[in-house]
Amino acid sequence: MNKQSDEFEIMVSRIHEILEGEDAIVEWNDKIPDPDNPTQPRQIDVSIRKGEIFNIVECRLHNTKQDVKWIEELIGRRLSLGADAVIAVSSSGFTAGAIKKAKKYGVILKDLVELNDKDILEWTKGINIRLLFFRYSDFRVELVFNDDDFDGLSITNLHNDLQSYIGLRTLFTAHLNAIEEKFSLAEIKKQRKPIDFSFHFRIDDFFLDGRKIQSITTEGTAHLEEITLTIPQCLAYGESSEIGVDREVYIQKYNLGETRIIHRGEDIMVLLDLSKMDTPPYWQFRYVELDGGGQHNCQAFELVSPEKLIMKVDKINLSITNKKLKRAETNANCSQ
Repeated sequence: MNKQSDEFEIMVSRIHEILEGEDAIVEWNDKIPDPDNPTQPRQIDVSIRKGEIFNIVECRLHNTKQDVKWIEELIGRRLSLGADAVIAVSSSGFTAGAIKKAKKYGVILKDLVELNDKDILEWTKGINIRLLFFRYSDFRVELVFNDDDFDGLSITNLHNDLQSYIGLRTLFTAHLNAIEEKFSLAEIKKQRKPIDFSFHFRIDDFFLDGRKIQSITTEGTAHLEEITLTIPQCLAYGESSEIGVDREVYIQKYNLGETRIIHRGEDIMVLLDLSKMDTPPYWQFRYVELDGGGQHNCQAFELVSPEKLIMKVDKINLSITNKKLKRAETNANCSQ
């Protein structure tokens, strides 16, 4: 197995999740006991269980059409594993002999074909994906100590404690409430103006250098930024046919990892893969917009690598004060 084959099988499993509905259990890379030798597990590319029905899906990611030999192997596999049906999925189609053999013995043939520009124009349900971020300028953090704790405070200890503080992320997200309670996304997009914010809050049991933080202020300016994903490839999935690309399911693949939208009529399944997303420091992911495609019902939304939602920060523009407004400015290195 290789990464491309795994990704192909995973995509097929997700397609069948939307095809089979919520009452089906669809598993990729399933392993079941051999009915004739229960201690020996048998690997299945994709298994589908629906009530008492057990179907298997086997996938081939090859450059050439799959021939009768593979179909004969799958006929034996269905009998050996006691499956109700076997579905053969080929990325490159099937030979005439394979199609005849499959038809006689009830092997279901499905393929994935790429849509050309003409096909895409005729298929009018394409959906655009836009990622929206807040980009911050002049982002500052102020920590307020009691008067007695301020004198003798070690900046070095403060920096070290701050880097390892378990709630560090809160310093970079708390202000979002202040922005989004005051402005809706529609207002922010319409105005297209920078948003100045100053947000005051407290964190219980927040200590640095052994001294309690009494309050925190984050300030800065937020700018709305958009990234529109491109669609380098559209695929159609369904019963294998030599005529046209009329299939049951359509897949839009985007230029961000394995991001894709799977369409079945008005139902869609969205996979947003952030694993390859690399945004600059002080960019904070906020929203994803789906635009176009007419009416659609989102049956599932899956997020890959949610840790990428965390804002990257290399240095914190940090100031520390006490209630008498004695102030010290410092830049704190910050690795997350």
